[in-house]
Order: sequence, then C-alpha cells, then structure tokens
Amino acid sequence: GKSKSLDFPTMLIFWSLVRNSVVLAVYLLFSVACFLTVHEHSSQGGSIVFLDQDGECLGDAISWMDNRAKADRQFFLDAKGAPYYHERTGFTLKSGLAMQCIRWVKTHDPDRFQKTKSIYTTLDYIHYKMTGRAVIDPSSASLTQLFHVKEGSWDSEILSLIGLDSSKLAPLAAAGSFVGHLTKDAAKELGLSENVKVYNGGLDQSCMAFGCGASQPGDLVLSTGTAWAMLAVTDKPNIIQGLKFSVIPHVLENTWCFMSTIPSAGAGLDWLKEKLLEGSQSESYQEMDRRIASCEHGAKGITVYPFFSQGSGLISQINGLTLSHDRYDLLRAYMESICFEIKRMLDALNKESIATDRLRVTGGASRSDIWMKILSNVLNKPIQIQSNPDAACIGAGKLAAIGAGFPAWNTSLPEDASEEKTTIFEPDPDEAKIYQALSAQYEAGRPQEK
Repeated sequence: GKSKSLDFPTMLIFWSLVRNSVVLAVYLLFSVACFLTVHEHSSQGGSIVFLDQDGECLGDAISWMDNRAKADRQFFLDAKGAPYYHERTGFTLKSGLAMQCIRWVKTHDPDRFQKTKSIYTTLDYIHYKMTGRAVIDPSSASLTQLFHVKEGSWDSEILSLIGLDSSKLAPLAAAGSFVGHLTKDAAKELGLSENVKVYNGGLDQSCMAFGCGASQPGDLVLSTGTAWAMLAVTDKPNIIQGLKFSVIPHVLENTWCFMSTIPSAGAGLDWLKEKLLEGSQSESYQEMDRRIASCEHGAKGITVYPFFSQGSGLISQINGLTLSHDRYDLLRAYMESICFEIKRMLDALNKESIATDRLRVTGGASRSDIWMKILSNVLNKPIQIQSNPDAACIGAGKLAAIGAGFPAWNTSLPEDASEEKTTIFEPDPDEAKIYQALSAQYEAGRPQEK
C-alpha cells in the first residue's frame, strides 16, 4: 500500500521492530549460516486501524486501552447476553476490543465506517506494510473478540451482529507460516533486502509463553510489561463461566492458554513514579527499588486498588494515606497490590483444578528483585525468573525458525538452558505469613466487579 511519513499506525511498525531487536539479531545469524534472512515478530494485541480502498489509514489506530465503546455495552448485553460472547470468543465483554470498537465507529462515525475497506490489527497491518499481504494468526485474531475460539475461524454470527463483512478482515494463517517477501518500498524504508522472508507472527503474550518454553498443559507464565498477563497452557479450549480468564489460542497448533491480565500494572508504576510522585530526575529504577525494599511490609497501612485503566469497570483507590508516609511507601503499596491481584488469578485457577505446575516470570518487572520477592511471598510459591526478559522476541524467533525449516525449535527451551538461565525466588516463611494476613485484608476491602 501507499506509505506516508510517520503517522501513528506506521509508527507501530517501528515500535515492533525496535521491541524485537533480539529477534533481528537471530535473523542475521540465520542469514550468515544459511544464506537466508527471515523476519518474524510478536505483536501487540487488540489495537485496530481502519484503511480505505487505497490502503490509507482512516485516522489513528484505536488502542485496546480505549474504552469509549463501553457506552454501547448494553447493546451487546440486550442482543445475546454476556455468557454468549464468552462461550464463543473466549472473552467476556471487553470494551477496548475490536467487536465493540468497530460497532462504536459504525454508530458514531458512520462516514469513516463507510470509507473502510479493511480493518487490521497490529500484526496484519505490519504484514501488509511489509509484504503487501495482510495475514493474521489465531492468537492475534482472538484479541478482536470476532474469532470463534473453538472453531478456529472468524465468527459469522458476531460479524452479522455488528454488521461487518468478513472480507474486511485479514485471512487467518498459522503462526510461523510464510507470508511473503518484503516489498521494494518496505525494503528501502527499513534498509533491508527484498529477499527478506516474512513469516506470520503471533500475539505478544502467546509468543512470550512460547519463548519461555511454556508449551505443555500445566505450564504457567507471567509476563510483566505495560500490562501484566498470566497464561496457563491447556490442551482444550474449555470455557469456564465465572472464571475471569480468557481463553486464547497458543502460537502452537492444538494448544490454548487461559489468560488474565492487569491492563495497567507496569504502566501504573511508571505513572506513579514519573507523574504523581515525581522525584529526582536522576533516580534510577534500581535506586527506587532499594528504597522500596527498606519500607515495611504493608507499606505502613496503605492499600492500593490498582484499576487505573478502568477496563474492568472498577475505579482505582488509595486508602490509608497519611502525612507519615513518603513516596516509597506508596510505591511499595502499589507493588504489593499487583501481587495481591496475581494471587487472585492463581487462586481462581486452583479452584477450577487447572494445572499450574510452576510459575515462570518474564518482562521488565522481572528485573526488580524487590517486586519479585514480594510476589513470591504473597503467593507463598517459588517463582522462576527468566534471565532474558524479552521472551516474546525469543518466541517470535522460534516461530520464524520453524517456518524457515528448523523444526527442532518447535520445543520448549533446552534442558541445559532452563536451569542456567533462570533465577529462583523462594518465599520466606515469616514474610509469607505476614502477606497471608495482608492479602486477606486486601481481599476484604476490594471493590466488587459488576
């Protein structure tokens, strides 16, 4: 398609490439060893962009954190009832996902909708810009809430409900399958050869799980980025009503994941540190962690309910704040609150007898020793920290390797790497006991979801 300078959707390409620099390094090794250059990426899920018949963007992309569509939630409830969507798509109603966002645009911006020829997510839009061919994998498609998780196809009933023709969506193909070569324009813009092969990517969280070696039922992994996401691998797409976990396809065929997220977990800490509790401009995260570690358990009575994105319909709260507290008490209280939310997720899985053999943690927050210590003590469970926090990049690289003819990569991490490249945080019995009481207090005061 035609290319403008750096409009927002085009920026997503560069964001994805920078984010996956580890993968590009792997590809360079492939090119030297095998005279083959490949490209593959994990992708942010849920965001969408509307394109006209010339492939030009009709306005900015709509982020998965955009909650404007929640105003029309009642339409979906009246039409089918909440369980219908969960049973078919694997997701309860999510106002930031494409199903509701597309209808919102159709209702509130009909001119934009009439001009729309295609609606792509981040993954298929990047494929389109790179190769001229838009393709999406099932894990990314599931984040639209237009995908039937059990049938593995676009859901015709839901598309009919919102008045969208499936031809406007990208065709589905397995993660790791060949998409095409770079176009001349894309190769020039990226500074790469037109011989570069592009393979179908996957949802960042599914790639992350694959990169951590989480590929068998019972494998449990926690990704800690802008959002924190817990994924439990399963061999059946079972929808459990009442369990606040979504069900998504893994990037591995015939494998799925139970997934639950805290949408603004990492972003919330950054916001507190940089905006609300602005301190020294030179203070590093390492120095902040050191100061937080010296604060007492329970942050001297502060309790945070960390629902800053309001995606769940809950409103964030900070309780117990007094003149005796400093910024590090509040930051510690925030870290503890996220860990309490993770405990709720794990307890929910255990209640449904879903296998959770061990917890692997990756992502930016896994670099924070104090946050990981708190997490281990709150869960009263050992946690395994992956030494490379960019597991999504590794997972994407493994998919590209499979597509390029290296089937041995279609396995979990080698045994000799699994122990040497991880750090184990063991719970301290005394601290775990303290956090057992604090977790109960947190739960007792937690707002109830509607």
